Amino acid sequence: GASDAGSREYRPAMRAAVPDLGKMLEVGCGCGSFVDHCVRNGIDAHGVDFAEFAVTHPEGQAAGRLKKMDARKLDYPDQSFDTVVAFDLLEHIYEDDSQVVVSELQRICKTWLFVNVCAQPTEEGCHSFKKGQVIPRELEVLAVAGHVNLQSVEWWLKVWGRAGLSVDWERTNKFREACYPKAENWLPHYLYVIRARPG
Repeated sequence: GASDAGSREYRPAMRAAVPDLGKMLEVGCGCGSFVDHCVRNGIDAHGVDFAEFAVTHPEGQAAGRLKKMDARKLDYPDQSFDTVVAFDLLEHIYEDDSQVVVSELQRICKTWLFVNVCAQPTEEGCHSFKKGQVIPRELEVLAVAGHVNLQSVEWWLKVWGRAGLSVDWERTNKFREACYPKAENWLPHYLYVIRARPG
C-alpha cells in the first residue's frame, strides 16, 4: 500500500488529474493509511489486501472499510468502483499472475485506474522470479523488498493493453507533475493514470 508520505502526495495529485474520484478501491492497501487519508479528505475510499493482519489492524478512518482479498479474484461485481488504485502492487505479483490481476483491476473499475509500479525504462535490469525460486545474491535486496516481477514500461503497456486498459498520457503527466514538482524526485516510468474502458 501507499506510504504515509505517498498518501500526502498522491491524493491531491490524483485530484489534479481526475477532479471527481467517486467511489474508490485501493488494492494492496496494507493497514489502510491511504484509505484513512482519503476518507479524511472526503473520498469514499475502501481497501483490500491479501494480509489478514493488515486488514484487521486498520488505521483511523479506514476501520470498517478494509477486506481480506486475493487480487487474482476480487470479490466485487463488474465496475463496482469509479476509481481503482494500485500503488506499489504490481511488481509484487508473480509474472504468471500479472495478467489475471490486471484484468481483475480492469473488471471492477468503472473509469480510472491509478498505478504506481516499480518498472524499468527499458529491458535492461529487468527480472522475474517464479514462486519458490532461489534468488541470485546480487538481486536479494530487491527480492527482499518483494519485487518478484521487475519489468520494462513497454512490458506493462502490453499487459495493460491486453486487459483493455489504455494510459491517458495527458492525465498521467498532470498526475506526475503534481506528485513530483521537483525534477530530481521524478520517476517518469513509475506513475500512470489509466482509462479502464473506452469512452
